[in-house]
Amino acid sequence: MAFAEHSSPQCRERPEVRAQLQLAANPASPYRERVESYKRAISTCPEDPSSYSGLAELLLAQYQFDEALRWIQQGLKVRPNDTALSLDRAGAYLLLEQPREVLSALRGLAPSAKGEFYLGLAYRNLEDPRAAQDALRQAWKLGYHDPFLLYVLAEQDRILKDYEKFSADLQTLREQFPNSAWHHMAAGDNLKAQQKVTEAKVEYQEAEKLNPNLPFLNHRLGSIAYGRGDYPLAVSYFRKEIALNPTYPAPYVFLGLCLHRQGKNSEALPYLEQGLARAPEAPLAYLELALVQTDLNQLDQAVATLQSARTRFPDMSAFPAKLARLLSRLGRPEEAKVQAALAQQLGEKHVEKEQEMLGTDANINRFGR
Repeated sequence: MAFAEHSSPQCRERPEVRAQLQLAANPASPYRERVESYKRAISTCPEDPSSYSGLAELLLAQYQFDEALRWIQQGLKVRPNDTALSLDRAGAYLLLEQPREVLSALRGLAPSAKGEFYLGLAYRNLEDPRAAQDALRQAWKLGYHDPFLLYVLAEQDRILKDYEKFSADLQTLREQFPNSAWHHMAAGDNLKAQQKVTEAKVEYQEAEKLNPNLPFLNHRLGSIAYGRGDYPLAVSYFRKEIALNPTYPAPYVFLGLCLHRQGKNSEALPYLEQGLARAPEAPLAYLELALVQTDLNQLDQAVATLQSARTRFPDMSAFPAKLARLLSRLGRPEEAKVQAALAQQLGEKHVEKEQEMLGTDANINRFGR
């Protein structure tokens, strides 16, 4: 995620500051030295917003999102009306998956291409496709010409069943960025949404030829391999997605799920724990973690996992049902009866919705993009 350029205060032209900034900006320099050089430049020239922005970009590249945001906020204390730093803050909130904070950070700023792009992504994360579509289209009109923008815009078109705009945006993506893998991703997602998995796989493989490190692509291919029962292949794709995109929750859970299917429960456990920590709103994460904990005879931990799930998803019968069986196994019959009765009561009301929430594709969507 690129950060905006700032004007250069006179202070940064001092020889010692220029030397620090040159070292900080040099990608060949050791990471820690670059960080310390930015900090020294900030200490010498605390009113220069570009140093805060440069340090934040460096930290974000290392997934140190909270630390990056801290420095951006520090810069805004010095320059509270700096538009570029405000945009940087919105970008950091996006990476921290705090879309409502993105909206707050952008409030009051003059419309800009980057600001509208961030706004569109925030609305996407808030599952407001109409607002996301409008903001992303405005970002494109204002000059944010990026293939990922068109991919997300086409995605919103598809969600809204606005097929005319979907076709037009996909065509623009192909024409404007013929060497980008994103138009194959968009086409693959569209086919997968129509249950045309074989055709979707072809599109994803075309994307893989163009860019095997494309974000989310390896997860898509892994989910197809998982759906066909090819767990070793799925494992390889999920591992690669985690290596490329370590903050994305879904591959942790599905890697754990595949390892569990192969009987590798000890190996599956830490991935499921990490997946749940990153995606506490995904029912499948709780279910799979409790299954692996049970298979490893970590029964008290499994009870705690299911109790947390029951609290977070009070309308789902699967969790009290499994909790009832586990409590019975632990010799706690009275508690088991209470959970069994609750499961029966809930099951009669919400069975169809519950099956949808626990389905593989639904959980992929709930983990984000």
